[in-house]
Amino acid sequence: MLQKYYIPHLPNYDASDRRCLIEDLECSTWSKEELSGFGSYTHIPAGSDTGNENMKILSEKVLEAGDEGGGVWFAGEHTADTEVIDGRNYTTMATVTGAYKTGERAANKVLEAYSMTAHSETKSGSLCRLL
Repeated sequence: MLQKYYIPHLPNYDASDRRCLIEDLECSTWSKEELSGFGSYTHIPAGSDTGNENMKILSEKVLEAGDEGGGVWFAGEHTADTEVIDGRNYTTMATVTGAYKTGERAANKVLEAYSMTAHSETKSGSLCRLL
């Protein structure tokens, strides 16, 4: 799924370049890792100039599912947006806030895809619900 729907959208992707193919995956076993506090989160390596773009791609619809207009959207701290506030980059990546906000964003995208308007503002922030 990654090779077919995510990797081709990354900056500088070239289908004829073998370096653009996934050769191996490494997964954390965060629920068993005492030294990580039994947790895991996403990071962009220092010096990366495309990290924000790479993560933004994960938040987009990545898979069409049949003629009914279905699809797959990812949510979670790894898809959190980066905003510029007072000239500084601010991200909620690797935070519970990022997970929460991206869950709302993905839910709203699903509702929009099915032509349902369901976004309402409350004092505590935006909530997604079917009207």
